[in-house]
Amino acid sequence: MTKTETYTYIPRKDIDTCKVSFDFEYIEEDGKIIIKELTVDGERGCIGHNKTMSLLVKDRVVQELPLDELSEAGCRRESSCSQELVKALETMLKYRYKK
Repeated sequence: MTKTETYTYIPRKDIDTCKVSFDFEYIEEDGKIIIKELTVDGERGCIGHNKTMSLLVKDRVVQELPLDELSEAGCRRESSCSQELVKALETMLKYRYKK
């Protein structure tokens, strides 16, 4: 049985964004990282974005997600929800393969 692992991404404090943290539960199979669960904590902003992002990545392979397209979504803030999601996923990949 594949072990579920966790990873938490916290956006930089000097970036204006609604999100406080991204908590991932994932498994690795055949060198691919599969997100099993994403919990997004945001002090401000729309709760709908948190739910949408969680549904978007659930049971998906990180390496197959359209990160370039997700990073294009803008916001009135300095960094959008999806831009922070992309940073979280890219950082998670670096963290995972650095072990």
